[in-house]
Amino acid sequence: MEQMILKQLKWLKIYAITSTIVFVSFLSLAFNRSAKPQRFEEIDVERINIVEKNGALRMVISNEQRQHPGTVDGGKMGPARQRPAGLLFFNNEGEECGGLTFGGRKQASSMGFSFDQYQNDQVIAFQYQEGLEGQQRSRSYGLRLWDRPENFTTGQLLQHVDSLEKLHDKKAYQKGVAELQAKRLIG
Repeated sequence: MEQMILKQLKWLKIYAITSTIVFVSFLSLAFNRSAKPQRFEEIDVERINIVEKNGALRMVISNEQRQHPGTVDGGKMGPARQRPAGLLFFNNEGEECGGLTFGGRKQASSMGFSFDQYQNDQVIAFQYQEGLEGQQRSRSYGLRLWDRPENFTTGQLLQHVDSLEKLHDKKAYQKGVAELQAKRLIG
């Protein structure tokens, strides 16, 4: 009986050592930084986030459904904002600073390459837009420029517009937006 227990103990030691070696091998392979980059002939993804070593977001390539909502004053603008598929760029502070977007359906299509002002929305864009207005098809394209104030950021604009929307008064909303436009606070 004692000999059988010693034999089982010997096999248990061999199993434990072997399991430990296999586990450590897999662990070292999983965290091996010298591994060669993988190559793919084709991949299907819905979104790719390009990040710095510290995790800071620098670029997003995405379809329409998984597109980043954008950032303002260090926070996401919110998931309710619909954005077209494309490529978005983020500055060193994590703020969106431009992108390449595209989308299209029978009713409307668009494409744009835009550059954002610091802490503000786009100021330069190459754009194409087409859509149906009733039975008529409208189309615009070319270089667009916006003059945006430096002292009124997108974050401030969104806070102001949100407060106007909370009034649930269409006339007050239109008046508030008109006042912003008169003060040249909307690009």
